[in-house]
Amino acid sequence: MQIDFSVIGILLRMGADIFGQLMHASFSTGLQTIEVTMNSPGAEEIIASNIDKVPSGKYLGIGNLRNLSEAERPIKLGPCSLLPQTLI
Repeated sequence: MQIDFSVIGILLRMGADIFGQLMHASFSTGLQTIEVTMNSPGAEEIIASNIDKVPSGKYLGIGNLRNLSEAERPIKLGPCSLLPQTLI
């Protein structure tokens, strides 16, 4: 399987009330990967309530992970991608 992560939609501090609609619209227009940043209010709840709605072949990840504790929490939510914070 080849995965193309050339464009990742990063939703910064996106509220849970609008995330589902934005996710659906983004995937419908061809985006393959969406990242919810860990510093978004309710990030874990956003992932938990939307992980089962991700279309086949699309990816929902949680990013801006700054330490092991932040990385361990989303693993319990389901099959999402973990996108650690990158230092440049």
